[in-house]
Formats: sequence, structure tokens, C-alpha cells
Amino acid sequence: WEFSWQDIYGCSLGLVVILPTIFCLSQLSGYTPSQPDSKAPSGTAASRWSWQETLRIGFSPRMGWYYVLLASYVAVELGLAAWLVEYLHQNRNMTVAHASLYLSGFFVMLMLGRLLGSFAVERIGYFRMVGLALGGGSLCIAAGLFGSDRWIGALPLSGLFLSIVFPTVTASVSKLYQQNIGSLLGLLFTAAGIGGALGSWSVGVIGNSQGLQAGMAVTLAYCLLGLLALYVLSRWRGDSPAAEPV
Repeated sequence: WEFSWQDIYGCSLGLVVILPTIFCLSQLSGYTPSQPDSKAPSGTAASRWSWQETLRIGFSPRMGWYYVLLASYVAVELGLAAWLVEYLHQNRNMTVAHASLYLSGFFVMLMLGRLLGSFAVERIGYFRMVGLALGGGSLCIAAGLFGSDRWIGALPLSGLFLSIVFPTVTASVSKLYQQNIGSLLGLLFTAAGIGGALGSWSVGVIGNSQGLQAGMAVTLAYCLLGLLALYVLSRWRGDSPAAEPV
């Protein structure tokens, strides 16, 4: 019996059902929320959600550059993930099965990068880590796209570098702004979703008109855009929250 693509996707339905079921059946009665400090006045600004404050911070120029940074990264990641198999099949004459192994390798590198990077990010610093990640990922993508066949393995290797960008940017925003952080992260992740849609779409549009080689190269442009946003944020002096990421 041979697996079709429908069968493979169908296997994931088990997790879709099992994980929410486990969550719903989890025993939450043992959790006791922490009691607020009796000395702190109730209804203070620190404990109250503020729509005005969310709008002020969420649509500030500084947060705008964070949106650009994270959206650029997700555009690179999903642009590669969505089109890597097609690129290797059409432009590098690989079979679909062989090319799919490279896609699997890309996600394995994402996993390893986030695991290993978590031990180094606090020592290196948020902005430095993101800069190294985007720079290393850009070099890997350029080598895989424009190098000879021996360099094709650099494309999945880029995931090792790019992987740490998303959690590090999230940590940076969380360190800067404690008030209304749930709403701010919601806006940040919305920007990430927009970046993912633009990334895969732009690779396809450019690939359809100029060839898939040029379409995949669009991911390098997103890397450069992310580095530009990172540079602006690293030099930001517009406001000075208590906790400045470095």
C-alpha cells in the first residue's frame, strides 16, 4: 500500500484532535494564582489593560520597525519552505522525493537552531544574535542559490541560523514593554503572518515572470530589509524604557 499526499496529511489529523483533547482534560485545579500585593493600590496603571496605551505603543515608530524585522524574517522562512522543493525539482533536476528531504532538513535545522541558540542568546545579546542569524542565513541562501551543486546543502543549513530570529525578537519586545504585552505580541505576530503571506506570494510572482531562481533570490531582499530594521532598532534613541535589549 503506497502513501499518497492525502494520506500523509491525514496522519496529522490525529494530533489536531489529540492535543486539544489533552488540553481540555488537563487538571487545572492544582494551579493557584498568585495573590496581588496587598500594599499595591488596586486598579493601578501597571495592572490595568489600557486601550490607549496599546495603541500608543503598538503603533509607535519603534514597534513599526519591530514589525518590519519579524515580518521580513517570516517572509524568508516561509518563502523558502513553500518553494524549496519546487526550486530543487525544476532548477536542480532533483526528484520530488529527494528535494523533500532537503525541506525536511531545513525544518530539522530550524529545530536545532532554536535549541542551541537558546543557550547563547542571553550572553551574546538580542540584537547581535539576530544580526548574526540574518547574516549567516543570507550567506547560506546566496551560496545555495548561486553556487554550484556542491553548495546546495547550504539552503537547508540556513534554517540553523534563521531559527533564532523569531523567539529573540519576541523576547526583545517582551523585555521592552511589560504593560499590555499580550496585545503587543498579538500585533507583532499579526505582522509576522503578513510577512509570511508576502514572502511565499512574492517568490511565486517573481518566479512566474522571471524564473524561480530570481523568485527564490527575493528571500535575500527580505534578509536585507530585516538587517535594515535591526540597524535602526539598535540605534534607536526615540524613547528609553527601563529595559533596553542589546
